[in-house]
Amino acid sequence: METYKGELLPEAGKMVSAHEYEKFKETFDRHECVPRSGLYLADGYDIVHSYTDGLEIKEEKEERQRGILILYALPDTCKLGLTEAQTYAVVWKTFQEIQQAAPHAVVFYGQETGIKKESPDKPFDELGVLLPIHEFEKKMLQRMEEIDGIVLACRERMMEQAGNDSLKL
Repeated sequence: METYKGELLPEAGKMVSAHEYEKFKETFDRHECVPRSGLYLADGYDIVHSYTDGLEIKEEKEERQRGILILYALPDTCKLGLTEAQTYAVVWKTFQEIQQAAPHAVVFYGQETGIKKESPDKPFDELGVLLPIHEFEKKMLQRMEEIDGIVLACRERMMEQAGNDSLKL
């Protein structure tokens, strides 16, 4: 498996403007990622479902935004003994904090969407934050540092929640 370390994939070269790539590369080179996170140049979009005249479901991508995607691995909530409700309570609070710090950010949460290179049969949860380049161009690094802190606090809250629950047992 090849690692590109901030370089464009060969098939993406014609799809990305020089300005977008320059901003991504500058950010990639200057931002020090927190542990278990990574930066990617990515497109985010809304998926809109509709029906054709033949009543087939049609899926369209709308409102595409190119930005810098930060993917964060979260603790293994099953190993921690957290329920889905406990996990979502912590994740929802984190979503709200990120939206306050960066109102135009798009936040994603995926259960068991991450895959470890060394053990692909053990997926993990991820939190993703897409910062559209046109919205955050001038304050990208500042917003990323704030979001890093919020996600590190999220990880800590998960660990505390698990520790507090084990004390109650």
